[in-house]
Amino acid sequence: MNPLIPFVDLSSDFKQHEAAYAKAFLAVGRSGQYILGQEVKKLESALAQQCQTPFAVAVGNGTDAISLVLALYGIKSGDEVICVPNTFIGTIGAIIQAGATPKFVDVDKDYNINPKLLDQAFTSQTKAIIAVHLTGNPAPMNELKAWAKKKGVLLIEDAAQALGAFHQGKAVGSLGDFATFSLHPLKILHGFGDGGFITTHSEAAYHKLLMIRNHGLKNRNEAKYWGVNSRLDELQAALIRPQLATLSNTLDEYK
Repeated sequence: MNPLIPFVDLSSDFKQHEAAYAKAFLAVGRSGQYILGQEVKKLESALAQQCQTPFAVAVGNGTDAISLVLALYGIKSGDEVICVPNTFIGTIGAIIQAGATPKFVDVDKDYNINPKLLDQAFTSQTKAIIAVHLTGNPAPMNELKAWAKKKGVLLIEDAAQALGAFHQGKAVGSLGDFATFSLHPLKILHGFGDGGFITTHSEAAYHKLLMIRNHGLKNRNEAKYWGVNSRLDELQAALIRPQLATLSNTLDEYK
């Protein structure tokens, strides 16, 4: 009888990077800096480079990443957000959490959103569209970007499954107004628990996201906005970085 092949084998990945993980753990532990330190900043810089954007913001998980973008743009009760029905519940949960209404648009043969069906879902309450790159296959972003610009709505990439993918030579994460990623253990790049990040080209949005992920604080004693506690831990960032280096090198081999 053939041995069973595990559907998920995170232990093999751990063994591949075990020495780097041990070194990272000791470095963070000895530093005494466990929240929003240099490791998070280094990871954010590397993620931005990977996604061909100037800015990346590390957050607590992929669902928070979507929620923070919706909150940043004041999407609320009475607003509508277009999405697909064949995504993970967290995508829709973030819309519901904002108080908005999800408007489902069916998918095309590639299981990504069908741009030809967008007009029939659009109303005066439509504020954003979330394009899910299902199973790492990018959605038709050129058509979606043109449509979003024409309608004046926010275009968000849900790229939780697609880090490292490219669409017509451009990296996923750089194609919309924002992109949101998960760093859950079952994702291409993962932490030892939950995590996520946001990419954007907007410097103003970047600086605001840095604050609202951390209670809206602009320094230790002053808050500029109402925010949430959605920070990626320093240790998680340090453990993710060795994987990102391996992923980047692997992708370079296929370019």
